[in-house]
Amino acid sequence: MATKQAAKWEQVAERLEEEGWAVKVEKVWLAEARKGGHIEQATGTTRDEAFAQLCQLTLLDSCEGCP
Repeated sequence: MATKQAAKWEQVAERLEEEGWAVKVEKVWLAEARKGGHIEQATGTTRDEAFAQLCQLTLLDSCEGCP
């Protein structure tokens, strides 16, 4: 099964590159905070980086008077 999954993304990457796209794949962490109807999301290459970005986003909301 892993081989079929790998083949699918490899085929997509190959097709995109043939069309002139520069393709790059990275594993990332996604951190998310919700408050009421408001959502903040941040990504990072490490969990700490994602949460640091999320902290900045939520602090900006608090300082700017947003939800």
